[in-house]
Amino acid sequence: MRSVSAILVAFCLCAPLSNVRAQQRADIPELAQRGTHAVGFRQVEVVDPQRIDFLHSDLMSGKATMYDRHLFVTVWYPAAGDDANAVAHYVRHPGAGPGSPYADSAQFPETGRAIADAPAKKGAAPLVILSHGFTNWAAYTSQLAETLASRGYVVAAIDHDDIPIKNGTNAVMAFVDTASGRARDQRAVANQLRTWAGDAKSPLAGTYDPDNLAVVGYSMGGFGALESAGAGYDLNGPLFTRLPKQVFQGLSEDAAKPISGLKAVVLLAPWGGQPANRAWTAAALAAIKAPALVVDGDHDDIAGYQEGVHWIYDNLKSSDRYLLVFENARHNIVGAEAPPASYGSFSEIERWDEPVWRKDRIRAIDDHFIVAFLDRYLRGDTAMDSYLNPPVPHSSDGTWPLQPGHDAGSSYAGKDPASSNYWKGFQRRYALGLEWQHDKP
Repeated sequence: MRSVSAILVAFCLCAPLSNVRAQQRADIPELAQRGTHAVGFRQVEVVDPQRIDFLHSDLMSGKATMYDRHLFVTVWYPAAGDDANAVAHYVRHPGAGPGSPYADSAQFPETGRAIADAPAKKGAAPLVILSHGFTNWAAYTSQLAETLASRGYVVAAIDHDDIPIKNGTNAVMAFVDTASGRARDQRAVANQLRTWAGDAKSPLAGTYDPDNLAVVGYSMGGFGALESAGAGYDLNGPLFTRLPKQVFQGLSEDAAKPISGLKAVVLLAPWGGQPANRAWTAAALAAIKAPALVVDGDHDDIAGYQEGVHWIYDNLKSSDRYLLVFENARHNIVGAEAPPASYGSFSEIERWDEPVWRKDRIRAIDDHFIVAFLDRYLRGDTAMDSYLNPPVPHSSDGTWPLQPGHDAGSSYAGKDPASSNYWKGFQRRYALGLEWQHDKP
């Protein structure tokens, strides 16, 4: 277990541009507020042996070159100490490949509040694995990771280090590498974390429970998370007619089983449900028994909302499942917002942000509901049911009367009896543009 946080921090201190989260906004939902724990972070390395090196293989001729895959993982955790004045700079790990738009990571950092390599608090914290989308990186969801760690979770975000896209042929290889690798990466990290949990030499030993695990996946991370939860791929389906099936060996529907210790799964705009690229049968999705939270925008034109993400949700029939929808949002319903370095490029802004929603607002709402969901299913906190079962399915239909001329105030619904028809945890006038659905197994 090799820590490279010192390298990471030293590199970042020179970064001229950043997305700084110096203070939480006053309009965030209740459970998005930072918890009581100080937060530490460290970067560790997981090695998964005998993986296909797609950059140096000729799959058309059946020749595959194997290599030991090195995965850099950033871990956030409840820490001993005080993080009130801590500033953490997160970038893609130093091994980011040349040609990636984020290889010059000094231009695209995220800045948060956590202590590098701080001693971790001992205990049996629930464990969360974060898996990013195609060509994103581990720190893309650092705000969510910090929020969860401050509330007593240990969070491991994988840097999948996707193959940079340079041309058409390379793009195909990059996609095959990502599609066949996401679930394998998640499983490799889960297995290593299980080993480290009982390894006295690990700085994280005795801090988390590997049998109380959730996987959170965005886009292609969600594609992998569904397999990790037990939905093997349909190798006779539309997607795999265009891909080399041999590289998905062991990931098919007949071989599927969930990661050991998995108790819940969060799917953020999961890719692979849309008819032209459908990766599962309905029966495969119905094999998932872990509770699921699915989040998407109803104008998602990358994963496809109605026939893609909603189709996935509808077929998780064995799961206690929830669906959160951002009205008038597309695919970017999670993660970092466009940094100042990208403001002059529409293509970069389009890659990061949403046309209608503030990105900081999206992130806060994500945090609120993910906290409620994980507290409910990893901690068994039934008090979260009141957040997860709002009184009306469309937040805009909620009512919380306000006398003419009176200030809305900053209190949250759920504390005032007059707010019983309003989404709990939201401030008056601020629960707008969201939809919710809950279906039992």
